[in-house]
Amino acid sequence: MTDVPDIKNQLTRVVDRIDTLYQCGGSIAGIATGIRPFDSMCSGLHYSELSVFAGRPSAGKSTLAINLALHAVVGQKIPTVIFAFSLKAEQIVTRMLSTAGCICLDRLQNGNLDDDDWARLSGAVQKISCAQVFIDDTNVSSLEDMEIHVKNHVNEHGVGLIIIDDLQTLLFRCNISGSDIAIAAVVHLLKSLAIELNLPVVLFSQLRPDLEYRENKRPRLSDLINAEIIEQAADMVTFIYREELYDEHSTQSGLAELIVAKQNHGPLGTCHLTFSGRYASFRDSS
Repeated sequence: MTDVPDIKNQLTRVVDRIDTLYQCGGSIAGIATGIRPFDSMCSGLHYSELSVFAGRPSAGKSTLAINLALHAVVGQKIPTVIFAFSLKAEQIVTRMLSTAGCICLDRLQNGNLDDDDWARLSGAVQKISCAQVFIDDTNVSSLEDMEIHVKNHVNEHGVGLIIIDDLQTLLFRCNISGSDIAIAAVVHLLKSLAIELNLPVVLFSQLRPDLEYRENKRPRLSDLINAEIIEQAADMVTFIYREELYDEHSTQSGLAELIVAKQNHGPLGTCHLTFSGRYASFRDSS
């Protein structure tokens, strides 16, 4: 018969975890995102859990992915890998420099920098070059290949956070159909890796386009592509919503919402942020 740990072992693990939270002030159970209202509501990105962030095109999915990575590697010294399926590595690094140095993204892209920009760029380069962030934009051609890449990063570099941008492009790269069976295979692999490796796995995903034909365009769980499968596998589902994408005269210009629609260990709700495409960043609205 397989040995099963008795309750004493589980009690020890739980009490140790509670003590760790107490020592940290009781606020963050996992890896902080740097977005205070989100961290307050969700206690960060949890170990052994799959977190899904989803939004429509131009909502800021890749920007948020980069922001999460930067806060992990710079703010918390946690080695992080971004699987870059929707952007090239050079594009991600450019956005990182924009965010870290508070430099207009368009100036970095066209090289039209002034003296202050060059000074901030120098500081951003130094900050990022000292951080353990790995951008994997290699040709992942199957789920088995994806699993190997993830484990290699963990074993060789001690990676503690996995970010995948995004699900639909991963399916395309692996030449996998969008059927329920295919989606289930992907999300269950990622969930299994989170548990086996005891680290947070963050998956970004697109949303169904038909939400844009209804009056209230704030996403809900049924707007996920293959909603039932993703909702069941994910420990947390958060939507990115920006009203200005749908109304150019919106009074909410420059504002964004992170809508926590599912969370296994905490409350649901909405975090209000500011969004700046010029600086490739989400920030607290306060």
